[in-house]
Amino acid sequence: MIMGSFAVPAKTVYHRNEDMAKMTRDERQLYRRKVGLVLQDDHLLHWKTARENIAYPLHIAELGEELMQIQMQKVVDLLQLHDYIDQQVGLVSGGHREKIALARALVLQPEFLVLDEPTGNLDWEDTKNIADILIKLNSQ
Repeated sequence: MIMGSFAVPAKTVYHRNEDMAKMTRDERQLYRRKVGLVLQDDHLLHWKTARENIAYPLHIAELGEELMQIQMQKVVDLLQLHDYIDQQVGLVSGGHREKIALARALVLQPEFLVLDEPTGNLDWEDTKNIADILIKLNSQ
């Protein structure tokens, strides 16, 4: 079978009518703070606590300590992470790690979320709770 050559069109992502390919490196870096991302593999720092993992984006954004505490408390309350917030991530269940990854994605109050199976390791009750939370956040 003979395969012909073809041109692959350039892929461009637009957000709010802005071509992200035309952004400078610094503009793209600032833009990333507007996106919450949860992948199948949680990409957490397993040797750190849940609290440290969730706070990581806040430190990068260089928010003040008071604002960091307020944002942390919001996501901890929202996702009911109180029981294991100070546990090392590598020692908690896969379902808890997914909740921690979601909290980390939400802590900067992003404009939108990109989620890849955010409830894949959760039981039915936690899956329903997370779905309800995401629906509520979307309506806000």
